[in-house]
Amino acid sequence: MPCLSAPGLAGPWAREDGDLFLSFSISGEETQTDLVLGEVVPDRHASIYAEYGLGHRLTAGLDLGWGETAQMAAAYLRRTLTAPDSRWQVALDAGIAGRWQDGADPVPLLRLGAALGYGFGGWQIGADWLPLGHQGGWMTLDATTLTDPETGDTIWQGEATIGLHMADRLRIALALKAEDWPEADLTVSARPSVIYSFTDRTAVQLGAHMAVQGSDAVGLSFSLWQEF
Repeated sequence: MPCLSAPGLAGPWAREDGDLFLSFSISGEETQTDLVLGEVVPDRHASIYAEYGLGHRLTAGLDLGWGETAQMAAAYLRRTLTAPDSRWQVALDAGIAGRWQDGADPVPLLRLGAALGYGFGGWQIGADWLPLGHQGGWMTLDATTLTDPETGDTIWQGEATIGLHMADRLRIALALKAEDWPEADLTVSARPSVIYSFTDRTAVQLGAHMAVQGSDAVGLSFSLWQEF
């Protein structure tokens, strides 16, 4: 049986009919220069993310984000092209989005996305007193474009993630995220995180991120995941 993606965020894996997933996240980041100088006034961000299984390998998604000076919202429909029991998963999505910046008119956007996922089994080596290995994991590759239909300006986003089930309730993940905004430099950040499941339906994710290209920002994040 292929492993699902990280509990909560489904990636290309389709939600079961009637299943609802909610994520509430907060994060803050600051430049490394300001941290060294002790001038810590982090940029804060909050988001709500939801997925709902519609059946027939269809999943509806909603993504709302609030920053210090801008807000963004997106709604989309994702179609998983592969069978639920396939180790490889492929999905496409399309939707609409909007971006609001303080003092500026709202900008409507068209969203297109694609996702590839792979679930794999675990392995174990070492002595009984020092076991090494994991209980399985997942890999995903996501790509999204957000295009202004009036100007043609496009935001490009991509993310590659690998996650491991280290214990029944403990998972770790590492993501590389790239973003390319109009009239801005390409930014790439590394995002390690730890996921702890309190129950089969409730989990928290503690993460950090550090830019490796296009910025010197570092930050921390906290997310609460709930499935219904």
